[in-house]
Amino acid sequence: MRWILSVILASQECLPRSTGSKSTFIHWMLPNGSRVEAPYSSPDNRVSLSSDGQLVIKAVSHADTGIYYCIAKVHEDLAVMPFHLTVHESSSPPPGEDTSITPIEGFAGNPISLPCTASGSPDAEINWILPNSNIVSFKANSSRALVYSNGTLHIPQTQTDSGQLACIARNEGGEVKLVVNLDVKEAVENPQIRGSKPDSLSLTVGNTMILNCSFEGSKLPQLTWILPNGTPLHSGVRFLKFFHKPDGSLIISNPSMNNRS
Repeated sequence: MRWILSVILASQECLPRSTGSKSTFIHWMLPNGSRVEAPYSSPDNRVSLSSDGQLVIKAVSHADTGIYYCIAKVHEDLAVMPFHLTVHESSSPPPGEDTSITPIEGFAGNPISLPCTASGSPDAEINWILPNSNIVSFKANSSRALVYSNGTLHIPQTQTDSGQLACIARNEGGEVKLVVNLDVKEAVENPQIRGSKPDSLSLTVGNTMILNCSFEGSKLPQLTWILPNGTPLHSGVRFLKFFHKPDGSLIISNPSMNNRS
């Protein structure tokens, strides 16, 4: 996501070079032709003019594009300075409003990167708040996470990082926040059967036979034996002469010629 924060237009550049102890009168001419005098604040506090002539526009939009004239007068001295403001397109919600929580999924042990960029004048400072309440930024990284210069948070190896992470972009005009709900899942591995896979086995009539099914993997998979008649036999289930033990082995008690497959 990309945000546009507040714009601050400073009046120092349009002040006469020498003011001494004389009082200075400052006002601004807006692109729509209206004039504001210091101090000023619009009814919604979006546009304000401080007593020292600093014009602040919060939550800028395309309607704010245009030329702003700073007019400073000290007795007979008059200075006029134009400021050209261009507002670029933004794909984010209006600044100052929290965005909706964005769900992100990851797997334990894998790296993950969460982008968070913002634009404003002056440049916005970006901080990330981790689920454990630690704060990281481009200037203050941690051993577990780091923030790139473009605001992206990078976690080289996710562990118990599930929870809400907040990206906060702040400058003198205000701040905005992006909340990410990170769900770290345990990595899933496909089970692998260990050892050879014989095409046939020899059974002796009357002798109990144990067939082992060893596997490789971090978690016990769901094992199912398929009997010669096509019946599936799940773990812990006994059927006639067959018993599927919880460890995955199959016990055939007193096998007969009918047990051939």
